[in-house]
Amino acid sequence: MALVHRVLFTWLMTLFFLILLVLRLDGGTGWNWFIIFVPLWAFDAIILAMLALRMIRHCRNGYDTDDVTMRKKLWYLLVMMLKLGFQMALCLKLQYFQGIPFYLAFLPLWGFLLCVAGDIFRSFLLRLRND
Repeated sequence: MALVHRVLFTWLMTLFFLILLVLRLDGGTGWNWFIIFVPLWAFDAIILAMLALRMIRHCRNGYDTDDVTMRKKLWYLLVMMLKLGFQMALCLKLQYFQGIPFYLAFLPLWGFLLCVAGDIFRSFLLRLRND
């Protein structure tokens, strides 16, 4: 898939999600929160499928054409699982468990953000060391 197609698909999924979110928050619909998040989950499912195919190809051939290590692919998988965990926890809190505090639903998001910040900091330090 070309870069233009990936960007267009990302924008469309984000647009569909935002339209559904605005309709739900405005009171236009009484849909379940899990339905509102379907565009994000469809997008994540495609990303996970592409990641799984690349991991399988890496294991089969011993290398991958994009020069991404298996360790980095497992890192991507962990980050995606944290993102999906946050979406699921938020939907469960909003739909069924209104009594639990929001910080419990946001724990996977905080873990996701800490992982991403740590990865950026690590790559920054490696770049400084190489210069």
